[in-house]
Amino acid sequence: QRPCVCHITGCSMAQLAPKVKGRKPKAGPALGEEFAEVLSDAINPHGKTAESYNEDIVDAFNQMPKEAIENAAALCRDMGNDAAKKEDWETAAGHYTSVLAAYPHDHEVLCNRSLCYLHLKRGQESLNDAALAVNLKPKFTKGYYRLGCALEECKMWKESAAIFAKVVEMEPNNVEASGRLIKARGMLEMVMNVERVQDPNWMHKPAPEKTELEKRTEEAQALTEKEMGALREELGQSMFDPEYLQATMSVTDKWYADSMMAKGLNAHLLAHSAVLAPRMELTRMLDKGYCDSFCEAIRAHVPQLVPSGKSGVVLLLGSAMGLLPVVTMEAGANQVYVCEPHGFCAKMAHATVGRHTLISFERENWSRLPMSIGMAERTKQAGSAAFKMGKYDQAIALYSEALQAVDTLSEDGELKANLLCNRSLAYLKLKEGESALTDAKLAQKCMPEFAKAHYRAAQAYHGLGMVREATAALQTVLKHSKGAKNDEAEKMLAELKEQPARITSTMSAPSKNRLPARQDKGQRLTVQEVNDTIEARCNRVKALHKPFADLRMHHEINHKIDCLYLSNFDFQLLGMGLIQSVNNLKQQEILRKDALVFPPAARVWAMAVQVLTDTGVPVHMEAIERVFWSPVNQNIYMDKPFYRRVIKPLTKPTIAFCFDFRGHTPLIKADRFQLDLTVVDDGKVNAVVFWYEMPLGQAGTVTTAPTAALPPGARQLGLGQAMQWIPVQEVHQGQELSLEARHNKTSIFFGHPGRPADPPRRGLVLGSQLRYSQDSHFNRTLAAAVRKAMFRLKPTEPALVLHVNSGFGTQSIVAAQARPSVSDFVVACEKSATLIGVAERAARDNSVSERICFLQKDCRNLKAHEDLKNKADILILECVDTPLINEGILHYLQHLRGSFTKEYATIIPAAAVMKGMLVQMRNGEIHGVDMTMSDAYRWSKEVFPVHLQEGEYIQLTEVFDMFVFDFGSSAVEQQIEHLDVVIAKDGIVSAIVFWFDLILDEEIIVSTSPFVPESQQLSFGQGLVYLQPAETRVKRGATVPLLAAHNSVEMAFTIEEDKMTRKGSDCETLSHTRFDPRWEGARANLDDQWKKIMQSLGYNPKECHYLQEAVMRFAAQPAAFGVDSGVAERCSLTFLAE
Repeated sequence: QRPCVCHITGCSMAQLAPKVKGRKPKAGPALGEEFAEVLSDAINPHGKTAESYNEDIVDAFNQMPKEAIENAAALCRDMGNDAAKKEDWETAAGHYTSVLAAYPHDHEVLCNRSLCYLHLKRGQESLNDAALAVNLKPKFTKGYYRLGCALEECKMWKESAAIFAKVVEMEPNNVEASGRLIKARGMLEMVMNVERVQDPNWMHKPAPEKTELEKRTEEAQALTEKEMGALREELGQSMFDPEYLQATMSVTDKWYADSMMAKGLNAHLLAHSAVLAPRMELTRMLDKGYCDSFCEAIRAHVPQLVPSGKSGVVLLLGSAMGLLPVVTMEAGANQVYVCEPHGFCAKMAHATVGRHTLISFERENWSRLPMSIGMAERTKQAGSAAFKMGKYDQAIALYSEALQAVDTLSEDGELKANLLCNRSLAYLKLKEGESALTDAKLAQKCMPEFAKAHYRAAQAYHGLGMVREATAALQTVLKHSKGAKNDEAEKMLAELKEQPARITSTMSAPSKNRLPARQDKGQRLTVQEVNDTIEARCNRVKALHKPFADLRMHHEINHKIDCLYLSNFDFQLLGMGLIQSVNNLKQQEILRKDALVFPPAARVWAMAVQVLTDTGVPVHMEAIERVFWSPVNQNIYMDKPFYRRVIKPLTKPTIAFCFDFRGHTPLIKADRFQLDLTVVDDGKVNAVVFWYEMPLGQAGTVTTAPTAALPPGARQLGLGQAMQWIPVQEVHQGQELSLEARHNKTSIFFGHPGRPADPPRRGLVLGSQLRYSQDSHFNRTLAAAVRKAMFRLKPTEPALVLHVNSGFGTQSIVAAQARPSVSDFVVACEKSATLIGVAERAARDNSVSERICFLQKDCRNLKAHEDLKNKADILILECVDTPLINEGILHYLQHLRGSFTKEYATIIPAAAVMKGMLVQMRNGEIHGVDMTMSDAYRWSKEVFPVHLQEGEYIQLTEVFDMFVFDFGSSAVEQQIEHLDVVIAKDGIVSAIVFWFDLILDEEIIVSTSPFVPESQQLSFGQGLVYLQPAETRVKRGATVPLLAAHNSVEMAFTIEEDKMTRKGSDCETLSHTRFDPRWEGARANLDDQWKKIMQSLGYNPKECHYLQEAVMRFAAQPAAFGVDSGVAERCSLTFLAE
């Protein structure tokens, strides 16, 4: 083992080197034989201590003339570089130290040695070298990067984040630095959170006194915020013009070309769409109907291309995270082009193809791969597997092959000793004692203190009848065992004490006719042959990062396409540019006239419906209809209980459009025509639901239809249906309803023929908010608790009810109606003007407007005696969400309890219990393709709301309680729980799923648990948090140290890594990266991009009008600009919500 090498830059030898700052050694004429021999002896570490090693280097340089020092240093540098390439970091560090003896100011060598120390886990020494390197050359980017890595190794997260930020500033395209910057910031945040929750007084500590500079900075920020607030107020006056829905738009329009603000906003929305794209593709990949259909279609038709005389060129629009190109390549395509408009998906497709190619090549050519240390390790594992199956001959052959590689490629004594011990045991199983003893002795030579080698020798001696020698070997085992204890050796010693010095041998002679264990073993391939073969296979697939409609012949694509697979469709069919991409392929003559196209056509079905205003309680809530609108089509799932309850079909489904995508057909143009639908029930039509079906050849038909309209034999996709709001029209059974159906190649629209478009409007409410407000089970149980509380009060005394976050006012109306003979009064607080308007209209419709006062304000801004004449008897809080406390329920309670409520006031809900379980959520093989790499895009830093379905996860623990909130006494304070969670099933802990039981009163409880019956499930769903710092492999019966904490607003969960080290092999932290750092970096940059847009608007207020117009146009026609419809809707909410 190489002695520890110390810095010798301060030795006398440093005076021999030229004192020129920044000078580097350059290779000159070869050293003379005398000097070369001296230098070779000096840098040989065998048998030397660290001090003698350094002294020999100094003496070697002292014996050389000054003109030979540079050549010697260059030789040492090259030897260090060679050792570093072989990842022999200890040797490389020693050679770099030799260079620095002559050239202490060589910043590049210092940087290289810093890297060596980093890999050797000597963080402080790495930090010293990197710091010296950047001091010598302040603009040395590589030096700053090494400095950041060294700080990270020393767990100095704040400092490392600052250094990586500087590297990114110097090199904006440095992906590695960006990834490490995100990791450092994340670790810093996690450490600070843990420190805070472990400090019981962190929320109450006084803030340190601010400096004058900090005060001036805060004043400037406050002024800027005031100006931005006024600007946001102006932007908030935006109106959406429904005429935009009928227009045809593109990036060539004058309004877009003339506005830099529109282009900047589009770039931001495209970046946002790109960040969301991997998760959408992941959802698509996990859709069994989608994957099965397309994979079957590929395997059914691609193998027929070449035999039918075609060249076998396939184009895929969409990759399903790389699954489809791999299946296409394996099906026999000669050339596969796969197009993805978003960079992360294109890179994922490329990486999946490369990974699968490597895995399949290794599987096919296992016996012919060139041997390496890595292969030796895997061969050892294969030998162990053969041993466990009782195939001892095969195990011996595999161990022998691995030993040959170790002898040739490495001096790793430990690996060789383990292989010899394993082969010795295999010989023992075959009763070949002499061979077993020979291997055991060879293992002892490799590692004289290796107890396992001496134990194998003892077993061989015993089998050969040599009891005395076996006893001596066992005593050596105990000598080299930890604590001089070894249960197996002690047990065997006790057995040998009762036996004579010599016994009859139970072993047989070594076999001379052992059958070869690997019949398929042939001549091994060279590294170059392997690389050429893999490269040729990978080159059959070309991943294109390009918008679907921008592909060009002889640019991105070099061959005409024989087979086209179109998977660039969404729930509304045209939202991802399906028609534009097909038209472009025909115009560019990329698609052959006789090319196979899947799907070759699509048929769109439409049905007029009434979306009911049913909230689950007997209250007239027709006023909600005024918020039934949106600039984009809504994604719904009519098979889910909520939509089955609120959507009432009023007409029969009718075919609305037919699209032909085949190569020989004309280009698809925008179209419109009248659609006649037969009314089957009385009602008010306020929306149209549409879906589509597409044939996939021998793979059958796929459709997004609800189950009630599913064609026989068709596969249902998990995309759901599309719903578009239209102006209300009353219809009766037996009538014919005429609608105008039209499309502009990017969107499908329905409307009443001859009827003018609605005037511009605002007051947008997202579909998710509507679902929460119409959650029938939650509303029904909450109303029962409210009525129960009202009737507990004295029947002769009027009650005052305070309703927080009243929404549409449903529970306010319930409270006002509960005791009509008593003059009860309700004060309802709601921040949204749109929701307040609906609630006031609903109160008038239910004749209780005199009993309710609606206030548009945050309840923490309530004024006693002005907003509330007396203290409330009942406090109703509808400010819960998926994580329970994110809406600020604890803060509201602290402000209101006591100050605005009576001492014994009823609080609804009364309490809550937070529960959770650890789960495994990972991708495995899909259609024979390893898709585990796509797990990197499951990760989310925030709480991710989910509605768990069976088959989406593997439950690894029983359900456990985490927090209990008593809303009658809970305070705004942090809470931390150190939990030892018992594992019930072997697996990999990926995440924690948590939910809450909401206790409305002593009898009524609702839950967001995934295990409640479907009729009792709430719209909030469950919260999913991917645990940091990494996934953990666990075994049944083990305990995982989980830290669960909250600061009254946010939940935090993490595995306590410091306790994991004491759990042994039952809990093992996996080393792979949890997420794609570039993807997470892009997510983090989105907020900064939006701030820059708003700041630029502040500098040029005249652009405000252009920004408003751009937002509305992007919301109306997102596909025309490549923007995701959900992103467009959320952006428009910023401008249209009141």
